[in-house]
Amino acid sequence: MNSYKTTVLFLLIAVTLVFVSHSVYAFMMGDDLGWPREVQADNAKILMYQPQVESFVGDKLTGRAAVSVTMKDSVNPVFGVVWLDARVSVDKDSRTVEILEITITNVRFPNAAEENEKSLAALLEKEIPTWDLTMSLDRLLVALELVEKESNASKDLKNDPPNIIYETTPSLLITIDGDPILQDIENTSLKSVVNTPFFLIYDTKGKNYYLKGGSIWWTAKDLKGEWKTTTNPPKEVVELAKQYDEQINEDQEGLEILNEEIPKIIVATEPTELVTTDGDIEFAPISNTDLLYVENTDSELFLDIDTQKYFILISGRWYHSSSLNGPWSYVASDELPGTFKNIPAESPKGGVLSSVAGTEQANDAVLDSYIPETSAIDRNDTSLEVTYDGDPKWEYVEDTDMEYAVNTSFSVIKYEDFYYCCNEAVWYQADSAEGPWVVCVDVPDEIYTIPPSCPIYSVKYVYVYDVTPTVVYVGYYPGYAGSYVYGPTIVYGTGWYYHSWYGRYYYPRPMTWGFSVHYNPYTGWGFSFGLRFGGPHLWMGYGWHSYYHRGYWGARGYRGGYRHGYRHGYRSGYYAGRRDANRKNMYRNQNQRNNNIYKKKDNVKRNKDVPRQTDRKKTNFSSKNKNNVYADKNGNVHKKTTDGWQQKDKSGWSSNNNKQRDKSGTVDRNKNKSSDRNKSLNNSYNNRQKSNQRHNSGSSNRTRSGGNRSGGRRR
Repeated sequence: MNSYKTTVLFLLIAVTLVFVSHSVYAFMMGDDLGWPREVQADNAKILMYQPQVESFVGDKLTGRAAVSVTMKDSVNPVFGVVWLDARVSVDKDSRTVEILEITITNVRFPNAAEENEKSLAALLEKEIPTWDLTMSLDRLLVALELVEKESNASKDLKNDPPNIIYETTPSLLITIDGDPILQDIENTSLKSVVNTPFFLIYDTKGKNYYLKGGSIWWTAKDLKGEWKTTTNPPKEVVELAKQYDEQINEDQEGLEILNEEIPKIIVATEPTELVTTDGDIEFAPISNTDLLYVENTDSELFLDIDTQKYFILISGRWYHSSSLNGPWSYVASDELPGTFKNIPAESPKGGVLSSVAGTEQANDAVLDSYIPETSAIDRNDTSLEVTYDGDPKWEYVEDTDMEYAVNTSFSVIKYEDFYYCCNEAVWYQADSAEGPWVVCVDVPDEIYTIPPSCPIYSVKYVYVYDVTPTVVYVGYYPGYAGSYVYGPTIVYGTGWYYHSWYGRYYYPRPMTWGFSVHYNPYTGWGFSFGLRFGGPHLWMGYGWHSYYHRGYWGARGYRGGYRHGYRHGYRSGYYAGRRDANRKNMYRNQNQRNNNIYKKKDNVKRNKDVPRQTDRKKTNFSSKNKNNVYADKNGNVHKKTTDGWQQKDKSGWSSNNNKQRDKSGTVDRNKNKSSDRNKSLNNSYNNRQKSNQRHNSGSSNRTRSGGNRSGGRRR
């Protein structure tokens, strides 16, 4: 190859590498390209440094940012501070915060002449609201650590332990919501067990129960008796299975794994969790701790060497016992043995740190609960149709003047002379329980007093933020999806057992136990079935996914029951993978977070584009400038250097430690002021560094995993 061709080849490779690296960087960063951002105006170059958040309530963010303006006829930038109010749209799936509207509330250029300050302020007030700005949700979460937040914690949740069953052989827990309810299937001799998400049929001719998972059939005379596999279920049962799920035989890989070891079937009619080990228990140490973890299980199961007690984490709650066979007792997350805090984040059990009080991971999980998913809903949406099992029947919400409808899968509240329904994270209102329903613009404060003892408790986490003639700005917090702040950590579910409705139809209520609910900091809450071999995909395809989300039993069964009844209980990351290799295999092809209710296929039609300026200016990442300039609350500009903090004044950058007398002539008081100011700046600096680390770490983890991680009163 001659030198010319070689040169061209190397140039092509170089260009390709630059393009690929830029593409990878952009993918990892999402729409947040980093800070500071640069925009070229008609007569000036404007630079905005990473904003410092002052408050975040609902969909409103307020903060301040250091800026610099370099006029067209000058080479020296002028530094100042802008205060801004912004309406934001949060999407936790993509981990982004889009700035929808910006209002500049104040501008200060402390070293500029009054006339120049006015012209600079006018320039920024005109320019900044036209910018196209998106920031990382992970950066915002870290920024909230320095912000006084409105409490979002839940009280009066139940922490009584479920019945915890321990098995040393592959086992599968079949959960039934109370005593089995058998319902006739028309034109057959079969009855379905309607109060379970599994395909569970009773044959009245042979007087046998049949259970199906993947392509495997089980049968038993007694639901709680011994289950055996069968290759010859009644033709009528097989035809029913084919009728309700066309994918019955598609997961051949799972079938092959499952056939290696047929699990034991355990049927439970009360709150129950299953813990299985692959044979006798096997321990492994966790470095830097006095803990052993059980490595041949998918449960979060530990042995504390000092106390010789077992600790298990279920639905975000800790329980301990001297024996794996119980009894188990609740342990608050801030009362765990101190050694739990020493679990290395990179260890196989680092994921449990989100449930250990005082850890960075637990703090991050709590912060995440303060961020709502938001949307703008078409105010003219009238798509909601509420159905009841007969005439509406009502029960009082404890300690309130409200009543809620018990014979429907919808969350309907009667208060004073109106009816309110929270459906798919949007509030609706009507003059009659049957409708017609319109989008609600003002939800009564009384609704936000609903206690967790009420099965529709989750609706108190849906809000209305603002209203225009065409749009209602709404949002919901993780509590609507069953994720609650409880003390210093988060938990799943209220822990209360709610009585389901059964009349002509069956309507289930949210459940806390029975599906090994666990938390992943990158993908949210997930579930498993306590079955190591074969993976739960065998069961989700037929037992779980079909009935809970497609409702194949028609209006009399699952369509009116499980399809709607668990809409709040199983929205928050149930298709996400767990962090270790075994769980990644179990949850293959399900590790992409896609849980934003407003973006679900059936809900998108309600959304309305937010009115905004059409010619928004693109902001570019300014790689030539360090993100080391900050604004204090008084509008002064400071820069972090290797020699410490410097403040911008008329003569340039000077050390923050210079002694300057105040009007009273007191030097010592100024020393204290300087110390307090530098402490605040150091907090801002450390917070910004952490936000960069969290953003980069979150992007990296989402890249590796293959995915991305209110109606209501105004607040």
